[in-house]
Amino acid sequence: MLSKARKARKGNDDEDDNTDTDADKDGGELVPVYASEENLSSPHDIQNGLGGASAPFVAAIAGNYEVVTALIESVPDIAENPNKYFIHPNTGLTATLMLKILMGSFPNLPEPFKTALAMDKGSREEQMERYRLTLARLEEIQE
Repeated sequence: MLSKARKARKGNDDEDDNTDTDADKDGGELVPVYASEENLSSPHDIQNGLGGASAPFVAAIAGNYEVVTALIESVPDIAENPNKYFIHPNTGLTATLMLKILMGSFPNLPEPFKTALAMDKGSREEQMERYRLTLARLEEIQE
């Protein structure tokens, strides 16, 4: 299963300061939240369970295909219905679209994606090999 995905704060939100909680002020404690089938059952849960919508995308851009496949495996039917699970609420990126972007299927990528790809370590060949491994794993899961 995925490693610790995010930390949630426990505490009261007495003031409306656009934060989820005021745990620092009222003595709340940090509580680790782990991704699992139980807390990753809807698009909203995927975002929350992975510490924000961009976490799986950033992990994949960095070439960490283990995290991507763990995400895919942690949701019961994501392999059969990848478009059902939105990774990013604003852009509407899905698991399938994310993998296509990573594979370079879209030559005219928006600048943020180009920048993220350029930040990846290793040669273009090494990057593409990691992405091919990701897609191969996805195909195994789908069979």
